Amino acid sequence: MSFRSLGTPIPLLACLFIAAPVFAQTGPTQLGVGEAVVREISAGESHAFGVNMKTDQFLMAVVDQRGIDVTITAYDPSGKRLEEFDSPNGTVGPEPISLFSEYSGEYRLEVRPLDDEQEAGRYEIRVERLEAAATTPSGKIDQLVATWDRPGSPGAAVA
Repeated sequence: MSFRSLGTPIPLLACLFIAAPVFAQTGPTQLGVGEAVVREISAGESHAFGVNMKTDQFLMAVVDQRGIDVTITAYDPSGKRLEEFDSPNGTVGPEPISLFSEYSGEYRLEVRPLDDEQEAGRYEIRVERLEAAATTPSGKIDQLVATWDRPGSPGAAVA
């Protein structure tokens, strides 16, 4: 039996297969230490980024807002919502993110505009640190305050 015997011309069938949209299942964009990803985002959109973490690791990442106020939500490997990050700095400046992993696997960071009526804007996301969680008291404090240990942040001393 041929396509001609079905009454459908072969060129028409070929056009149907060629014109059919192809939908690929895509996961989060993977982030590595020191790698920066720059994206543009509009109201109603969200972008997902994955970071592979081992049990008992510390992650410090930064989303640098460049004309749009974004919020970042962190999820563990099972999809459980861990925390939402949004500092009051408006549409320009860093949104620091810090996490301690409890399980091994891919942790997801979801970036989305804070307001559904904002104009499109750009941001950059990068992982600054991914290391073993500290075990000493001073190391734990250093990791807890790492998001504020940057130029332009207020200072502090712990005794």
